[in-house]
Amino acid sequence: MKTIAIALALCGSLAACSGKDDCARAADKIAPLMMKDMPKGGAEYGVDKLKEEAAKDCRDELKKKPETQKTLDCINALSGEPTEKQLDECEAKSKKDKDK
Repeated sequence: MKTIAIALALCGSLAACSGKDDCARAADKIAPLMMKDMPKGGAEYGVDKLKEEAAKDCRDELKKKPETQKTLDCINALSGEPTEKQLDECEAKSKKDKDK
């Protein structure tokens, strides 16, 4: 769950091709994985509310740390529903690029 929260916190800028910004696209992509980690599959919380709050938190975090855009780009480039391993790889790649 930590990885998912970090991934959603790494969102930002507009993506003209979808009409949604990168944070909203990442929230859509990661929501099913997040719901699995919540009690009762997140049924009491609701996927739409989860996506909305995650995208908002993501935008706020990106304002503080714009360098996290690389991780967000990696997440949004993944096809299908990402796994926690893929999210970890995106985060690691971003940190590696930052340290160069």
